[in-house]
Amino acid sequence: MLTNLSTDTTTTQSQIDGSAAADGPHYWQVRAKFSDGSYSPWSEIWKVTVDSTTPATPTNLSWKNKCQRHSTDWRLHEPR
Repeated sequence: MLTNLSTDTTTTQSQIDGSAAADGPHYWQVRAKFSDGSYSPWSEIWKVTVDSTTPATPTNLSWKNKCQRHSTDWRLHEPR
């Protein structure tokens, strides 16, 4: 079920601040309002999942720097 959080917002921005969004799935859709007052059809429904859990620190990593070639490689070593 979708809930209208905002029903009449005009913006020219391509992004909004979602820093206060709660963890979990969020859904949205948009439509345009034309200068004559008519509206476009609604877009498809989009989903984003917010997960503010800090990831675990990686372990079993190695680092290899090939200075002569100016490249860097890293590998994840799985525990045996």
